[in-house]
Amino acid sequence: MDSDNSALKWTAAAVGVILVCFCLGYYVLGPNARRGTGTTDPNGITIVALKPSPSPSDTGIFITEKTAEIEAKRKKLAEAAAKKKADDEAKKLAEDAAAKLKAEAAAAKKAAEATPTPTPSPDPTPTPEETASPDATPTPESTDEPTPTPAPTATPVSKIIYRVRVGSYDSQDTARSLATELNGRGYSTSVVIDRSGDKTLYQIQVGAFRDEKTAKDTQKELKTNGYEATISKS
Repeated sequence: MDSDNSALKWTAAAVGVILVCFCLGYYVLGPNARRGTGTTDPNGITIVALKPSPSPSDTGIFITEKTAEIEAKRKKLAEAAAKKKADDEAKKLAEDAAAKLKAEAAAAKKAAEATPTPTPSPDPTPTPEETASPDATPTPESTDEPTPTPAPTATPVSKIIYRVRVGSYDSQDTARSLATELNGRGYSTSVVIDRSGDKTLYQIQVGAFRDEKTAKDTQKELKTNGYEATISKS
């Protein structure tokens, strides 16, 4: 009777051990074994290597989209920086040209004030002629016939054009800035493009005249105001 109870106890203990091992293998080692790969050591214990879930970066989709977005932003920033740099350079050139013209005008004005204006000498008073002597030759009597007056000769119109120009620049913005300044002083200006070979120059023209004197008077007036003016004929 005692032997039967002992055998029953050992049978129940074996069944319990089997159930514990089954639950341990199914609920503990089972999910980890399904997610990774495992090896068995010499003692029969299974070593499970967990495999992490694939991240979005493994597919390459999100990395590609993020890279394109960053590249677009970088390109946009680079274009904005290049535009700002070009605007700053053009503004600096215009400011330098205006400052140079202002300095030249101040120097010319100072030189004009320092140079004394020559006083014109008076014309010599003509000496009255001596009274004619009684035996002087008598003046011939005038005739009644009127002396014919020659017809006036028509003055030919000059075909030469005198152009007064102020400065020649490589930058169109600098030329326009100076032309605007001259317009503010009452001059009628225009920007003339002169292409010589591969080089392009922008010249400011202050009027075109058929009379050389008028052109020279305009040139003199511009120089008095501090501008370097030249005259070209065509």
